[in-house]
Amino acid sequence: SCPVCRAPVVRDSAILYCTARLTCPAQILGSIAHFVSKRAMNIDGLGKKQVAQLIESAMIKSVADLYSLKAEELSGLDRWAKTRANNTIESIEKSKRPELKRLIYALGIRGVGESAGRLIAERFKSLAPLMDAFKSEESARQLYSDLKEIHGIGEEIAASVVQFFKEAHNREVIERLYANGVRPRTPKEVSGIMAGKTVLFTGTLRGISRDRARELVESEAGTTVTSISKKVDILVAGEKAGSKRKKAHELGIRIMDEKEFTELFGITPEHKTGQ
Repeated sequence: SCPVCRAPVVRDSAILYCTARLTCPAQILGSIAHFVSKRAMNIDGLGKKQVAQLIESAMIKSVADLYSLKAEELSGLDRWAKTRANNTIESIEKSKRPELKRLIYALGIRGVGESAGRLIAERFKSLAPLMDAFKSEESARQLYSDLKEIHGIGEEIAASVVQFFKEAHNREVIERLYANGVRPRTPKEVSGIMAGKTVLFTGTLRGISRDRARELVESEAGTTVTSISKKVDILVAGEKAGSKRKKAHELGIRIMDEKEFTELFGITPEHKTGQ
């Protein structure tokens, strides 16, 4: 058990992790700072120093408490002018309608980055199936099985997600987020030229950055991965593609060169992107 909050711990190789990610006092600063960060809930005015100040002032004990803050409370703190306090509360209010994938990423589930957050959001459409899975042992096992079936998740991340939602501490914080007005936007059914396609990039791309290429695929409802398998639909091969191209050929995977890929998105040599 955790020496600070006594919650159960899980072992990953030689490292022990406390499972009460959202409520353990030893993890509070890190979990809230991650939650408010730009790529998560994107709450302006709350950096790590400000979060630490709110914790030290006993104004917040978890991410759910952010949505109970009042401007007059903040303006009474050192170095918090009225305008800054009002702007921060306004930003907190705006964050109540995040994309579901952002909220999943913001929860700080071990191993769940932005890509995994998006995949989980697209598969489950809401947090309800994850929260309700622990009403019975059978439903919890089914959740683990469903997560493993998502290409790009894998056993370790699936186990981490199950462990996170298994803990009542974490579910209680999420319930409080909802009670305080947080309502994530459900992913819509999307269509695009890459809808349902799994794409892998290999080799050196000259006219577009790898990150920009991934963004293009995902903007058209596709999924990108980093390893070759029979689940890959398209391999985009740049210069010096190497073994992945050979393996893709063996598996019968469609292979595109950079020119063919960029032309799908209307990008020409005169309009290079991502340099």
